[in-house]
Amino acid sequence: MTIMAGTKVEGKGVGKVGGLWVPLALVLVVLMFVGGAAHPSRLEQALWNLGHVPAFALWTALLLKIPALRRESLAGQLGFAFILALGGGVLVEGAQTLFGRSFDLWDLLRNLAGALLAVAIFVPSPAISPPLQRRLCRGAAGLALAAVVLPATALMADSLLARQQFPLLASFESPLELGRWSGSARISRTLGLAIEGEASLQVEFGTEPYSGLFMDDFPGDWRGFGALELSLYNPQTEPLEIHLLLFDQAHRDNGRPYADRFNAVHTVPPGWSRLRIDLETAAAAPAGRRLKLGEVASFGLFTVQRIAPARLYLDQVRLLPAATVPGAGAL
Repeated sequence: MTIMAGTKVEGKGVGKVGGLWVPLALVLVVLMFVGGAAHPSRLEQALWNLGHVPAFALWTALLLKIPALRRESLAGQLGFAFILALGGGVLVEGAQTLFGRSFDLWDLLRNLAGALLAVAIFVPSPAISPPLQRRLCRGAAGLALAAVVLPATALMADSLLARQQFPLLASFESPLELGRWSGSARISRTLGLAIEGEASLQVEFGTEPYSGLFMDDFPGDWRGFGALELSLYNPQTEPLEIHLLLFDQAHRDNGRPYADRFNAVHTVPPGWSRLRIDLETAAAAPAGRRLKLGEVASFGLFTVQRIAPARLYLDQVRLLPAATVPGAGAL
């Protein structure tokens, strides 16, 4: 980037490029390795990842102002954009692993979308690039941009839905809600089987040592609530034993042991049942401290070393007011 800063570039607006955009480009280099929220939500992470698009668009645009590249044909500029986006992207992703970040192949697509966008905006003049090629270039840039922006748009829609639903954490009436869950168990949205509404979550537990699903993206301030309630449907003819856990951000940050979180075992009878986890009991569970109900980080359910796979349906995951008296199935 220091070469760019010292390179003489031609064309209109050179002073602005040297005075503003190059320092901004250097700042974006730094932000590739540091910055961002300590514990980002799915939406915050998605928006942060989209920063690759303007970063590579700016870097590509600045480099395309170098006279030798500016005189290149459209094919030449596209080739340069691909090399910068993919080759430079691999180097950036590899270097990020030294800062505790993971290699993300989707970032390479974001890089490419930004680089193509720069070529589409600063496309060579009609004298050296036929109109059809220019339209194809802009179309490709638009498709690449849509491919990386649409997922973030879906996350934004689900984030707004989650805020509107709270203290209902999941009803599965929207397919976007599936993105709030993770884990080794296979999950899918099922229509026509629900305790309320039209849909529930089908969970397929496997035979691995621990097979489960976890909710990691939700409003984490549970102060003022009395219980977490889950509606469960066991389609088997035999009861199903599941393990539950709930922990706060301190547990996640410090990699604390098993005894530092809420753990419980529950037997789900055949058919529909409601399970309530008393939050005061959960808060008192960690050894030597209280679980912070204002900073709940995750909760989940899993099976342990099953001989055969098992199926469970989950619906209407919600927080209940503090005045709620736990009923049958409360833990």
